[in-house]
Formats: sequence, structure tokens, C-alpha cells
Amino acid sequence: MQKAEDIIKVFLQLTSEDRLSDAKKVFPYYEVCVKEDPSRKQNIEAKKEVWDFVTPTDVFIERHITGIYYITVSCTCAWEKQHGLQLVFREGKKLTRATGHDGQFEN
Repeated sequence: MQKAEDIIKVFLQLTSEDRLSDAKKVFPYYEVCVKEDPSRKQNIEAKKEVWDFVTPTDVFIERHITGIYYITVSCTCAWEKQHGLQLVFREGKKLTRATGHDGQFEN
């Protein structure tokens, strides 16, 4: 449990600047969804505005069989109501994946 607690502490140190920087990883998921169905298009003019259409709902911490810990933030998003948005942070430090909910930790 100590390792999990350490990972949570690291995650909680992420800042709003980190979130704005991570928009460049979330925006491509938005673009893919809109390409599949243009009716999903939202009023997003800059990548950082993608966060205005995302609502976090759940946070999970999981230990992969390799021993690496991941924090997954489950979100709803305006452009993908069925599969939502899954944000995965490796060791709580870095956003490594922004996709629909598929249970995967890395691309």
C-alpha cells in the first residue's frame, strides 16, 4: 500500500499547467471521434479548450502485472457519450493515454 500512496501523492502534485499541456494528448481523441461522426463536433477553437467538455467521474489506482502503477481517471465527455474518456497516468506522473474506456494503460 505504501507504493500506491506514494503514487497518489505524486499525482496530486500535478498542476493546472500540466493539465493544459496534456490537452495536446486529449485533443487527438476528440479529432478521431469527430472524424468518425461529424455531429460530435463541439465549439473548440484551441486545444486547451477541450477540457471545457470533460467531466471526471472516477479515479482508480491499479498495479499492472509488470509492477508499474497507473492512475486512471474515468471521465464523461461531450463528444463521446458512449465510451467517454479514459486518462491514464503512469506512476501518477505523466499522462500516457487519453482514449475511450478500453482498460489499456499504454498505447
